[in-house]
Amino acid sequence: MLEASARRFPDRPALAWFGRRLSFRGLLADVERCSAMLAGLGVRKGDRVALIMPNSPPYVIAYYACTRIGAVAVGNNPLYSKREMQHQLDDHRPTVVLVTDLMYADFADVFAEVGIPAVVITRLNDYMPAVKKLLAPALKFKKQQREHGKPWPPVSRDAPVLWWHRAMADAGPVPPVATVDPKADAAAFVYTGGTTGIAKGAMLSHSNLVSNARQARAWLSMIDLE
Repeated sequence: MLEASARRFPDRPALAWFGRRLSFRGLLADVERCSAMLAGLGVRKGDRVALIMPNSPPYVIAYYACTRIGAVAVGNNPLYSKREMQHQLDDHRPTVVLVTDLMYADFADVFAEVGIPAVVITRLNDYMPAVKKLLAPALKFKKQQREHGKPWPPVSRDAPVLWWHRAMADAGPVPPVATVDPKADAAAFVYTGGTTGIAKGAMLSHSNLVSNARQARAWLSMIDLE
């Protein structure tokens, strides 16, 4: 679906982030690069990839990259407690975790305890315009971290992690699109709220996601977006 959109609307904006727009062509290019990065880190069809980030360009890119190579994207709420996060990571056992730098310190010991093979750090300013990309950490993020008693910089220089842009730049050749059974193969795990017990991972197939997209398209067609 993304490739079809990139062919039909290559220069239209797909994402907008703090004043920067990423076209469908650019989004597809980053998705392909991310799929190469994940494959290089050992992610194969059926493997889980944990996404511990707020809504942001790296989340969208990584999500599409997972579906492209047949991996399972698992959104883990970055506001979880350590106990809740450890339960979910123990449950789905990801090959790779992608986590925003401002949240890394909250779960670094959980990653070590679970034994995550690879942790990739993203930043909220990765896709901001140049000026905001430079100023946001110094003027806003640093203050917020210190107000909440968190370390700055949020990730120490000796932390056993990879950084998003470097890992993307160093990625190898783009792997082919995986062949999947759209009705049987999982595309994503979505955890329940756990209001009556521990949270459980609900499997969504590729067909489920296509149905969701069609439903959203039908709904949006009834709304004046101008």
